[in-house]
Amino acid sequence: MWHGLRSIAKLVSLRSVSLLPLACLAGLLSFGAACSPSLSTLQPARTTPAGHLQITTSAEYVHTEGQIREAIGIVENADFGGRMTAAEVTEIIDAATVALVQPPSVGGQLSAAYGLTQRFELGAKVSGSAIRGHLRFQWLRISPGIYGSLGFGVSGYLFGFPLHTVSEDAVKVDGFSRWDFDVPLHLGYSNRYFHIWGGPKLIFTTFNAGVTLCTDTRSATCGSTAAVSIGGTAAYVTGQLGLAVGYKRFWVAAELTVGRVGTSGNVDVVQGARSESGVFAHEGLVVSPSVGVIAWF
Repeated sequence: MWHGLRSIAKLVSLRSVSLLPLACLAGLLSFGAACSPSLSTLQPARTTPAGHLQITTSAEYVHTEGQIREAIGIVENADFGGRMTAAEVTEIIDAATVALVQPPSVGGQLSAAYGLTQRFELGAKVSGSAIRGHLRFQWLRISPGIYGSLGFGVSGYLFGFPLHTVSEDAVKVDGFSRWDFDVPLHLGYSNRYFHIWGGPKLIFTTFNAGVTLCTDTRSATCGSTAAVSIGGTAAYVTGQLGLAVGYKRFWVAAELTVGRVGTSGNVDVVQGARSESGVFAHEGLVVSPSVGVIAWF
């Protein structure tokens, strides 16, 4: 098990920093499902037939357990009514960095895939926060209906923080970027009545965020600020199992994704002439069921 952030309390002086900005930052990152990745694939092992278009619409829930979920729970149960200890500040910033990577979330996606040839498929997916493009190769095709596919996808995030949920006077998001690179490998069986598929899916993530905190909110205007930058990577190792039932070109589908995620990175805080740094590392279990509809045209 990876160890949590140990010395982050050194980043912020409790004598000079208001607790409100820390609370806002933690809440901003913890409850903002907008930056949560979509783990589902919801695609049969058989690629889209050549010259045909596949449209898929789906809903997905992502649940997190382990160190990551425990860190997020600290924010959910925190009391920001009084002055916090150094240990509490450590927990809050730690939880904020973790929740940036994998908060629990509910989301929806719409995807399209086109069969370039009998072996290759090109597609795109849009969710509430990201756009994904993918290419799949049909490396196995055995009659009467056994298929194997290997894909590669890239996701870019449109935004990372729901600014309307916090006081913009206390927290200003200066920048956010996140990229996911995924490789699903599936084996399955397909016919006109149903599809069944399963296999591993690997995801590598890189992210960066910059936030300016108002560190003195005792007056109507901000007395002083601190610049916080967070950057790091995450790796997902998951397994997927899916089933679609219907007829000919229209199926109702369900998929379950279960796996481990590990995240690590660094936090830098600059306040006036002071500059401090800390590192974080966590791992956890992710479970993501999804349901949807698949249609071929």
